[in-house]
Amino acid sequence: MKTKQFFLMAAALCASAVFTGCSSELAESVQTVAEPQDGYPISISATKAGSDDITRALSLNDETNTLSTSWSVGEKVYVYKNDDGEKVAELTPTSISGASCTLSGTISGTDYSTSDKLHLYYLKEKGVGYSGQHGTIADIAANFDFSKAIVDIEEVTANGVILSTGGATFERQQAITKFTLTLGDSYSAMVSPLKISATGLTDASAESPLTITPTVATNTIFAALRNTSNTEQTYTFVGTVGGLDWTGTKKVNLENNKYYLAGVKLYRDITETTGVTGINVIANNLKAGATLNGGNISVTDNGNPMTQGTDNDYTVVYKIGENVTTDPVVSGTTYTAVITGTGKYKGERTVTFSGTSLPDAVITLSTGDDYVADGQILAQGSNTMKVGATATYNDGSEDQNIPAGDITYTSSNSTGLTIGGDGTITANSAGTYTITITAEDADDTDEYNKTSITITVYVQQSGMGGTLPGTTTESSSWTDAE
Repeated sequence: MKTKQFFLMAAALCASAVFTGCSSELAESVQTVAEPQDGYPISISATKAGSDDITRALSLNDETNTLSTSWSVGEKVYVYKNDDGEKVAELTPTSISGASCTLSGTISGTDYSTSDKLHLYYLKEKGVGYSGQHGTIADIAANFDFSKAIVDIEEVTANGVILSTGGATFERQQAITKFTLTLGDSYSAMVSPLKISATGLTDASAESPLTITPTVATNTIFAALRNTSNTEQTYTFVGTVGGLDWTGTKKVNLENNKYYLAGVKLYRDITETTGVTGINVIANNLKAGATLNGGNISVTDNGNPMTQGTDNDYTVVYKIGENVTTDPVVSGTTYTAVITGTGKYKGERTVTFSGTSLPDAVITLSTGDDYVADGQILAQGSNTMKVGATATYNDGSEDQNIPAGDITYTSSNSTGLTIGGDGTITANSAGTYTITITAEDADDTDEYNKTSITITVYVQQSGMGGTLPGTTTESSSWTDAE
């Protein structure tokens, strides 16, 4: 069977968040039948929306879109006596002129009356079915453009043979909609498949949800949708993009025999109760003193990091009770992080956590070979060196998991006693000096509290003896020997 050809003419793509529809104007004419034979010849003038009598799209921002059809040789129309009667004819189009033709064939039966109706079905012998769509206008034309006409019997013979009928005014048994899909407001959604569900779409011939599977992922999908509710319905769309499901909704009283345009925005909903899988929220860096700048929360979608910011994927607001706070984390305080989807994400999720105390950084010291006296250096104690000697402190950071970059060294007099970034001490001139060793969380990962220790170092002139301080309170600086 050759299929009807569809022609879609669009003045502009629909980018609105509302549906547009159309209405049709269909012509009628009167035909007659010849004398009875083996089945009685019948011809009925038939018209569908075509190039001469087009479906008029409703205006959307003053821009018009039209959809037209035409008959093809070899197509069939199935004729039934009344809606609940038997099939009495199969007619084919002749004298085709775009959307108009003459339907010709033979009709059985001799018991017709002018109170009877002929029910004509195009594409299928009664009924409809919308499963297995592929999202193109050609697919709908070939397999899903179900149409029906009801024809009056105007004159019959005394024995009930049809002499004349009215014209066949075909109407589609479904709406046809072109969907343009985006992720959020602007990201093109290359979808396959697209699932559509609504209460009004559920009938004996339609699966729910209706699954449309393009052969190649696309952001433009045509769908044949039959609304059996005749009321406004909320339509839910689930499109698979890159293996992830994105959802959107639209409302419309979808009328059969109309053509619609609709822009559908699809989102990933970060709300835990939506059933969307893959969104994961981790609360970290919640130690006392940490800055509440959003870095305390990380959000991933199917393992892929999501980006914080109003122009990206989500925002974070911290609260203590009902009050928003930006103060550093306090140990023992309960916080609520409110994560709100933005861009192509929507919904809201909350995470509750308590600030925890940080451990103290532990700095350990060990001696080098250049120390005088017994060569022992006591942590935070007093130590003696000779002018020109060097020593290296081992801060023990590997044992304490303190990154090397977190340790800093300072000297109370960098001229008399210098200390390098690696802790190497050089005694330049005699005197008493204080070294401060500090461990601080340099990259704000909040692993431990800032800790400092100080060490007193006495530097002697080379060749001069000295002793470590004991119980004396003497703290004067050493001077050069004469």
